[in-house]
Amino acid sequence: MNQKFLAVPFAALLSLGLAGCAMGGNGGDTASESGHRTESLGAGMDRDKNPSSPLAAYDKNFYQHDNRFSHSDANYHGHLDDNTREAKRSYYTAYEGQLAEKIGDETAAVSNVEDVRSVVYGSDVLIAVDLADYSREEETKQDIQQAVSPYLRGRSCTVVADEGTFSRIRNIDNDLRDGGPREQIDLDIKDMFHSLRHRLNGNGR
Repeated sequence: MNQKFLAVPFAALLSLGLAGCAMGGNGGDTASESGHRTESLGAGMDRDKNPSSPLAAYDKNFYQHDNRFSHSDANYHGHLDDNTREAKRSYYTAYEGQLAEKIGDETAAVSNVEDVRSVVYGSDVLIAVDLADYSREEETKQDIQQAVSPYLRGRSCTVVADEGTFSRIRNIDNDLRDGGPREQIDLDIKDMFHSLRHRLNGNGR
């Protein structure tokens, strides 16, 4: 007798389970008598994932970006390789890029020079070098001054061999080659020359 009463609820539960399977395993989806289907709340939650194609002409936020490398890129300034970037036209028309390159070429040909970057600012030329033998630093600086003197045309020239200034000039030169905003670049150059003069005068040089 008790077994009959237990069998009835169990049979009802079993029939409900089979009805769910008959829906093709989509228990979360329902269909109305008119044929329209509705989706569960979780369906389509990944539709707004960040796409790989650009959604904006320039970076606005996480979802709207141009997919080009940014100033936060690890190698934005090109400091992780020794390659000099190909310069845009503005490097030669809006800046004395040809003179900077010529001075760089002449400096690179001097013995003991491993790498060189130079920047021209008005009547000033600043050359930063990486040397193979720093015990010959002063001798090498004199050789560089002699090598570039025919191209200075009255400009003053300073040669430095410290890593900090070399990195700063490299970054500025790469920004100039990329056609970066001149106003900001000019401010960086002016600040660099000011800091360098203050440092050299403080050392009595």
